[in-house]
Amino acid sequence: MPDALWSNASLDKPPQAPEAWIETLADAVEIDRLLKMGVLQKAEDCQDPVSGTLTARFVYDWRIKDSPDGGKKWMRRSRFVAREFATLKRHDTYSPATGLHTSSLFPCLLEDVG
Repeated sequence: MPDALWSNASLDKPPQAPEAWIETLADAVEIDRLLKMGVLQKAEDCQDPVSGTLTARFVYDWRIKDSPDGGKKWMRRSRFVAREFATLKRHDTYSPATGLHTSSLFPCLLEDVG
């Protein structure tokens, strides 16, 4: 992990947003991580046809982590997250959050039936 992604700020509250070049460095670390895991693939290495579109963005936050020099420090983290995936035949949108909220209604429905 590059030294520039670590902050010596007090652990009481997250540091302010860093300079843009640090965010860019965090993005590069995230892309490299996803490539190594096989989650992403370089466009020139892809032989399969593209069947849909995906919009994505980087999301940033500070996390308290074990630092390389010992102890705990804030580390600037970038995560590449999907915003929307659409195929040509889109019948419905899957949302686990919506499904979870819907399942909490089942006890209410069972009381009305009984």
